[in-house]
Amino acid sequence: MNSKILQETSLRYFLEVVRCGSIAEASLKLNVASSAISRQIAHLESNLNVLLFERKARGMKPTSAGEILAAYALKLQLDSERVFNEINALKGLDKGSIKIACSTGFSLDFLPSIIAKFQADYPGIQVFLHADSGKNVIKQLKDGTADIGVTFNHVPQSDISVLHRLNAPIYCIVTPQHELADRKNITLPLLETVRLALPPRGIVLRDVFDVRCSHQGGVIEPIFTSNTISAILSYVLAGGVTLSTELVLKSYLNQNLIKAIPLKDNILNNSLSIEVCKLSGRILPDAARVFLEYLYDELAVPEMVTEEQDT
Repeated sequence: MNSKILQETSLRYFLEVVRCGSIAEASLKLNVASSAISRQIAHLESNLNVLLFERKARGMKPTSAGEILAAYALKLQLDSERVFNEINALKGLDKGSIKIACSTGFSLDFLPSIIAKFQADYPGIQVFLHADSGKNVIKQLKDGTADIGVTFNHVPQSDISVLHRLNAPIYCIVTPQHELADRKNITLPLLETVRLALPPRGIVLRDVFDVRCSHQGGVIEPIFTSNTISAILSYVLAGGVTLSTELVLKSYLNQNLIKAIPLKDNILNNSLSIEVCKLSGRILPDAARVFLEYLYDELAVPEMVTEEQDT
């Protein structure tokens, strides 16, 4: 086999189809005609003499050979980005970019405020922040579309390194004018009597809350459900109640727009953690490594975890 057949264009098109699961969606992402992508993949398969995809009615799934090639293509892409960033680093942190994926709660206030501080010192660094479910945050780390992931606890995976983990107690969030605002703590049964707003099932906070309620012998259904933290916060400011960690709503708490009241439940208080993650073995760009220092400062981490410690 001639290794020259693994050309950059072919691999780029191939990897995008792997990520998207279909040629049509890859075509939209790349802004390239579907026929051109099909030709490149057919060319790869012909020269490698192997099928790279299982063609299904609802998309394309890589074969075992396709998975091997996808891992190679991803490594090649990440290495190219790293070399580019290292060359830029010779000029100092004047240029570059950071791609961050986070659970939706962190996109409301916590991460944007850290990004603003970072860019005040490094105005030439572009930052791309994508908010999604915790599951998709991990997916973005794996497919190379994110350098850093900030999410709540996920199922441990061998190819994901947790750079830092911080316990995140769950609080009852209300306005200072709410009838619960003067309480020292909140019990779970009390939440059945209020206008409770929560994220949908499948979001970690909601799931740990539901599991705890079921262990207590019941179910507490929210009266308002939304997959956006901004909508839930607006509902709280209008008199509702929600559950959250303090860091997610830090600036709102500092401005006394809301109050965080502890839950009287030790299990819930120790069931959620904030995790900063990356793809195992990946060498982060210098800009991302410096940004982590700003992130750790906000998390009150005594010292940064080094690359050698995160495996």
